[in-house]
Amino acid sequence: MKPYTTIQLNVKVDDTTADQIKRLAAFNQITVAEQLRRFIGEGLSVSGNTQHIDLIASIIRQELTAIYHPADIQHLVAGQLEETLQKFENPQRKSGKTSAAGYFLLLKVLMYLTGNLSAEDFAQMAEQAGRMGVEFMKQSNSTINEILQDGNYACGTAANL
Repeated sequence: MKPYTTIQLNVKVDDTTADQIKRLAAFNQITVAEQLRRFIGEGLSVSGNTQHIDLIASIIRQELTAIYHPADIQHLVAGQLEETLQKFENPQRKSGKTSAAGYFLLLKVLMYLTGNLSAEDFAQMAEQAGRMGVEFMKQSNSTINEILQDGNYACGTAANL
């Protein structure tokens, strides 16, 4: 004899749900009734934990602040953020320096190859190209990708400086 009293409950479900429950019960090698009892038990357990989530969060917060003070956590996070930003900053600086070197090399080569331009005309072209570069960097990544993949657009834009 069971040590507890049982009460029979009737539940109606659609055909699909009934088939799923029957298949799962067969897979688990238990009766449909036992499968339903397990589902109900799991559901009540989850529901009970959900009701206590604020209490659980409060306890976790209390325990964390007993070990770590908010100022310590902020200091640690700020330190990690600064370290991470420095890691990004160094490659960006190197990339920027490399780009600048390429820019000035291009200017020297063009000045050498176009000896028939006046220094004033060439300086004006360099200023226009610089302004275009600044505007170019303001574009979204997808727009920059489109511009770089369309040689006619890039050459047309450069010609219209």
